[in-house]
Amino acid sequence: MSNAERHRRWRKANPEKDREGKRRWQEANRERANATKRRYAEAHPERVVAAKARYKEANQEKVDASKRRWEAEHPQEVLANARAYREANRDKTRAATQRWQILNREKKAEASARRRARRLGSFVENVNRMRVWERDQGRCGICGEPADETGWHLDHMTPLARDGEHSFANTQVTHATCNFAKGTRLVAA
Repeated sequence: MSNAERHRRWRKANPEKDREGKRRWQEANRERANATKRRYAEAHPERVVAAKARYKEANQEKVDASKRRWEAEHPQEVLANARAYREANRDKTRAATQRWQILNREKKAEASARRRARRLGSFVENVNRMRVWERDQGRCGICGEPADETGWHLDHMTPLARDGEHSFANTQVTHATCNFAKGTRLVAA
């Protein structure tokens, strides 16, 4: 039996010791180990991609936790990478944003209302549109008629332009036409 065969059998019989020995050697010879890994990756890129995909599939939670940890430790790099991607892929980014806005009209409307309230210094709390809809039972706060579940407006009873606050207490369901007609006036309900 050759030395190579004996070594192969020992490694098969002692996998933990073999892994530990490889780990110690790699720590002691980091530059040589990295150079070897680079040469292998250059020679066999498809194998490396496939191995990474298999690892990610088998260890998804571990990979996600590692990614979250890295992102938490490197917030500036995360922002820089996102900015670089957006600049390199403007059309893709714009299309993805438009798709998201179409699929998430409620979230978009809530975000717009929060942003406007913060800009005017009127923000008190996050106002969930569906909670306001349920509270008002889907009736327009101006005319009292039932509103359309998909086309209603979240109205500030005391308008933000008149120092009203963005809060549950100051919001109501309205028809779009009623809200536009009201404008920034104060209307008694």
